[in-house]
Amino acid sequence: MISRELQLKMLNALKKGLLQETNFYLSQISNTATLDVARLNIRYLTEHGLVQNGNAENTLNTWVTESAGPNIPPSDILVSGRLTAKGIDFLEDDGGLSAILGTVTVKLHADTIRDLIDSKIVESEAIPAQEKPALREALKGMKEEGLKQLTTRLISYGLDQGAITVQQLGQWLHS
Repeated sequence: MISRELQLKMLNALKKGLLQETNFYLSQISNTATLDVARLNIRYLTEHGLVQNGNAENTLNTWVTESAGPNIPPSDILVSGRLTAKGIDFLEDDGGLSAILGTVTVKLHADTIRDLIDSKIVESEAIPAQEKPALREALKGMKEEGLKQLTTRLISYGLDQGAITVQQLGQWLHS
C-alpha cells in the first residue's frame, strides 16, 4: 500500500502551490490509487515531516476527503495540504538547504592526531625499534602546520592503497 511513485506525485502536486495550501484530485496523479492508499501515503509523508495540513486539527480526514462512500473513484478524492521546507529540500536535486545546513564538520585537536600517530609508531612492527624514539621525538616537536601536512599525506597514502582500504572502509561503515 505504500507507494513511492504515488508519494512523489503527491509531493510534486503540492509543490505547485508552495506559498499556500494546495488541493488536487487524486485522479490528477493516479487512476489506480484508492482512498485508503491515498490516506496511508499522505500520512506517511506527514509523519516524516515532508507535508503539512493547513487545517489546525490536522486530522487525516481533512487531508483526503471523499464525496461519497469508501469505494469512490479517484476523481472524487480531494487531497489538500502544503509542502514543508523539508519536503521542498527532499524534491531538490541538491538536497536544498538541509544538505547545506546539515553539513558535519569534524575537528581533531593536534594533540589527538599526535597521540594517534604516536600509538601507531609504538605498535608498528615494520619500524625498527631503534628508529622509534627519533620518530616519536620528531612527531612531538612538529608544529601544527607540519602535522596538518603529515595528516593529509597519511590519509592520501591510506586511500591510495586501493582495494585493501576500500574493503576496510566497507567493514567499518557496516559495523
